[in-house]
Amino acid sequence: MFSLRRPKNTRVRDLLDSLQTADFTYDAIGCLRRETPQGFNRDRLTVALGRGKAVWENARAVVRAWGVFPEEMVSVVRLTDDVAVGNVLAIVCRAAGLWTVNPTRILSVIDHTSGSHNRYGFAFGTLPGHIALGEESFTIDWDEATDEVTYTIESVSRPRHPLLWLAYPYARLVQARFRRLSGRQLRRRVQQASSNIGAVV
Repeated sequence: MFSLRRPKNTRVRDLLDSLQTADFTYDAIGCLRRETPQGFNRDRLTVALGRGKAVWENARAVVRAWGVFPEEMVSVVRLTDDVAVGNVLAIVCRAAGLWTVNPTRILSVIDHTSGSHNRYGFAFGTLPGHIALGEESFTIDWDEATDEVTYTIESVSRPRHPLLWLAYPYARLVQARFRRLSGRQLRRRVQQASSNIGAVV
């Protein structure tokens, strides 16, 4: 959905409410975990967040609070605060003078430990009205063997709306900027949380 003005949150929530049982807009459900479908792009960025359990716990809290969405670029409208499978949310973005509302549904929530490897995050797929087709995931990993905590944002997508095809090179730049800003914001918030804990102690 395109608009010259930022859509009101009440209107976006009404849209999300109408899409709660809508089908995904692409056939390759789960494509993040499989081979990239023909015609789609796979993009991935991994950012180092720091070391140790405290960094892991702070990063996990930021992701659970939807802190992976860079505020200087997008806002998130949702019907519930829970990061849970089946919940719908919309990413509201302004680029090239136009506002877009991009509905999605959470496909999976990752929260497990395997040996010394801990992982938390979630992935969503696109719903009707989204200007692209595909999936995107946001995950943090803590490898206790190395003590390193990292954040990875990955997507498998292609344009859906004709305007996005016409401005495809620009759209790819916008996607890359989103990933960079997401990584930067998560790292900054994790560092701030760690500093606050240190100040309290």
